[in-house]
Amino acid sequence: MASGRIVVYGGRGALGAACVNHFKKANYWVASVDLNPNDSADVNITVPKDASWVQQEEYVVNELGAALQGQKVNAVICVAGGWAGGNAAKDLSKQAELMWRQSVWSSTIAATVAAKYLSPG
Repeated sequence: MASGRIVVYGGRGALGAACVNHFKKANYWVASVDLNPNDSADVNITVPKDASWVQQEEYVVNELGAALQGQKVNAVICVAGGWAGGNAAKDLSKQAELMWRQSVWSSTIAATVAAKYLSPG
């Protein structure tokens, strides 16, 4: 039996993969939410990259709900995000939009997941 249930948003990146591995070693059930699957996770929710913010949120909430089958989670850990630097005179808005999608979208969707699926207390 699992020690608990954890959601790692950004579970395929370097920090996220380390979180998934840490909790798996501690006998937790782990769901990874990312653009790519993490083979170490119990469940992978692969976010559709080209979906809108609202579509991504709906997808993640619905897929996680199906995976949890009425259960709650002990933690939602959001480690998704990214930095896209470069020359401000070249592609600034494009890079800023990418960072917004990677950092703000993932954080707000993780907050929605926590509000819906986090165990009380």
